[in-house]
Amino acid sequence: MMAGLAAEHGEKTTAMINATYLKAHQTAALSRVQRRYRLCFDRHDSYEASLAQFDWLSQTVRPTWDTLAVTATE
Repeated sequence: MMAGLAAEHGEKTTAMINATYLKAHQTAALSRVQRRYRLCFDRHDSYEASLAQFDWLSQTVRPTWDTLAVTATE
């Protein structure tokens, strides 16, 4: 069946793709990747900030302004 269709259309043509479409697709794909990276990076930053309070040498929690304020009011 495919050989019969190919015999009917013997001339070869070049398919042209609009560059505007490709640029729009590239921009949309890049923004999706950046959004995912930003979400992961923000989570990582908050995790690192929470670990920054912990002193690995003495295995104690360093006091922060939030913990001092809670301690002072109790």
